[in-house]
Amino acid sequence: MKKLLVILLFLPSLLTAQIPQDKQLHFAAGATIGSMTYLVSNSFKDVSNAESICLAGFTVTLAGATKEAFDYKPDMMDFVYTEIGGAAGIMATHYLTRRYFNKMSFYFDTKHISDKRYNYIGIVKRF
Repeated sequence: MKKLLVILLFLPSLLTAQIPQDKQLHFAAGATIGSMTYLVSNSFKDVSNAESICLAGFTVTLAGATKEAFDYKPDMMDFVYTEIGGAAGIMATHYLTRRYFNKMSFYFDTKHISDKRYNYIGIVKRF
């Protein structure tokens, strides 16, 4: 855990040395939109982790595409950096908050109904 924190602390300084400031801002905006959408959507009772990830990814894509659609001169790399930032923000938020949002667990069970054996995979939500 300490190694991860050290890497996360020094990673921005290593990445920002060669990336233009415009692309850094797109990355930061995508990461912020993705992580905030994940946190808000995952705090609802009936939304699973996978649904929150999909919703956050859709929101980042929609925000990036809308921004580039209204730009005077659209740049595909701005959209790409927004998407990469969104993916990084969603993944970081998911792994840092999985302790608090441990809602889904999969299980495998066997039931006997009318002397027939049925195997199934189920999902249990815990709150």
